Amino acid sequence: LSLGVFECTFLNVITPLGPLTKSWAIMGFPAAFFIVNVLGFLLVSFGVPVEALFWYIVLGAPVGAIVFRRQIVPQILGSAGAAPPPAEQGQQPQQQDEEGHEAKKTPARTATVYKSILEWQAWLPML
Repeated sequence: LSLGVFECTFLNVITPLGPLTKSWAIMGFPAAFFIVNVLGFLLVSFGVPVEALFWYIVLGAPVGAIVFRRQIVPQILGSAGAAPPPAEQGQQPQQQDEEGHEAKKTPARTATVYKSILEWQAWLPML
């Protein structure tokens, strides 16, 4: 039951990050499981100490977090380093929706665990 609840919640949370993010997230867990439980324990059966497998996991997690922070977060925040296109006569071009109205830009928002804990009155009653 908990896996089913976790999975749908997790996929719902990462939906705004795009369909490729969901694809990688869906493939990531089985790939990691395969690497650790099949390849890792295959190496252990050939004499590699279990501690080496443990340290591979322990050292790989921060490396993954650093790669995520440097490569993914700037793309999410829209500051991937690409300069915006030059605007005509010093004005930014206006984006329009399907009906021709000016579209409003909404900045990317990120929630923090700390902020969520501070706002416990909003979510705790829903549990």
